[in-house]
Amino acid sequence: MSKAPLNTYLRRFLFIGFFALMVIMFMDFNNRITTLFHKNSQRNEIRGEVYQLELTRYQLETQIAYATSELAVKEWARLREHLTRPSDIPIYVLPEQDSNLTQVIEPTPIPISIDKWEIWQMLFFDD
Repeated sequence: MSKAPLNTYLRRFLFIGFFALMVIMFMDFNNRITTLFHKNSQRNEIRGEVYQLELTRYQLETQIAYATSELAVKEWARLREHLTRPSDIPIYVLPEQDSNLTQVIEPTPIPISIDKWEIWQMLFFDD
């Protein structure tokens, strides 16, 4: 008879121990899942930043390739510096000789003085 209570105590102790072990393992699993989600979100943010940086690098490489080309040098010389080649004939646009520009002067409006009672009358009785 003494064996039965010991057996039930041992079973209870093992069940409580197993339950405590499962709770600890579940808490650790939950912590790992939270860390996984956090790391995945960081990875996605970094992937977006890397993609933006790759686009910027590609655009800068394109600009460098254009800036070092012969076409860019010609465009800069002709459009910005107004340089000509020895075989070019420059054309300069001159203004007309008889251009008389008339200046239109608009008169300054003269303020009209109105009494305060007239302002109140216009406010309440005029449509």
